[in-house]
Amino acid sequence: MKIAIIRVRGVQGVRREARETLEQLHLTRKHSCVVLEETGTVKGMLNVVKDYVTWGPANDETLEKLGKRKGQPYRLHPPRKGWGGSIKKPYPSGALGKRGEAINEVIGRML
Repeated sequence: MKIAIIRVRGVQGVRREARETLEQLHLTRKHSCVVLEETGTVKGMLNVVKDYVTWGPANDETLEKLGKRKGQPYRLHPPRKGWGGSIKKPYPSGALGKRGEAINEVIGRML
């Protein structure tokens, strides 16, 4: 299964371990998105950066809109009508962490 990962927060005040993990995921800028296969390694990396990103399974329609670049970062616009909460709190009251299928709606608002 493919998961879409979007960086929500910027570079200021990011812990060293999280910064290095974000670089390995190719999420170097705010509002960048990557699509990766869901593996144990990726799950471990998401656990490290959960305070800076949001993620969920990407459906076929979203993958088609994004294109076919596997592992390459996509530069997206900020979401129309905002993230739906604070960028410092976990989903559903905020923007961070695992969103599930709601990630597809967010990506649609960012394209």
